[in-house]
Amino acid sequence: MKLGEAAALMGADATSINAEMFDKQIRDYSIDSRSVGAGELFFALSQQDYARAGFNGEFVDAHRFIGDAFARGAIAAVARRITSAISKT
Repeated sequence: MKLGEAAALMGADATSINAEMFDKQIRDYSIDSRSVGAGELFFALSQQDYARAGFNGEFVDAHRFIGDAFARGAIAAVARRITSAISKT
């Protein structure tokens, strides 16, 4: 699936994404920044997101790791809020 298609399906605000990024193919996805591979979409989940998904326990807010995900090759990040790790590249 292409990044633009994924953004449309999620109803995401993709205004911070350069237009040429919409044609990039998503290879896979991850919720763990330590396991992100090149071309993957990273989902930055918060504690509330984990709880809604049925995970038990305490989890670190993954918004803190968006920069790490990009460093490991993530094509984009799905986030509930803007962080300094999100750029327009």
